[in-house]
This record gives sequence, C-alpha cells and structure tokens, in this order.
Amino acid sequence: GSDQPALLTLPPSKDFIDELQKCWANPKSLTHHTSASRALAAMQDADTYGLGQMPKVDPIIASFVLFPEEVLRPTVRCPLPQCRITDDHLIQAYNTAA
Repeated sequence: GSDQPALLTLPPSKDFIDELQKCWANPKSLTHHTSASRALAAMQDADTYGLGQMPKVDPIIASFVLFPEEVLRPTVRCPLPQCRITDDHLIQAYNTAA
C-alpha cells in the first residue's frame, strides 16, 4: 500500500496519548501499517506518538465490545441500525488487518 497521508488529521492530544499508551507494552513495536489503522489514528505526527498503527486487539477484550449473544456468531454485527456505518468500518478494518 501507499503511505499517503490521511485526508483529515487531528492535532495530537497529550492526555489521549498518555492514556492510550498506558495500555500498550510498547506502542512502537508493531511493524505492519494499514490504511485502516492510519485512518483510526488520523493525528498529526501519529508515528511520533506510537499511533501510526493500532495494536491487535486481544479476543477477550474484543468480546467486551459485543453483546454476549453476538460473540459466538460467525459474522458479528451490531444489532442497532444506527451502528451500521460504524459497524461497516470496523468490519472493513478487521478484514484488512486479518
């Protein structure tokens, strides 16, 4: 893929970065950059803050994002209609990373 900059970039927020990096053992250790992760971390100088890509989500953590009855389904979708666009983006990001 190309390393084109995101169309919209946000100024970095120190509080956000500090809180996010508390969750990562080493935020700069990953090496695979995807367009989906760059879109999720659309921030000026994202690589400087370890946000050039998103870390993999542990399955146990991912299960907290879903309703319990949704976890075991082969195609997990948010059941609420207002979630459809976000859900489509999440599925696209997951499939790109997988």
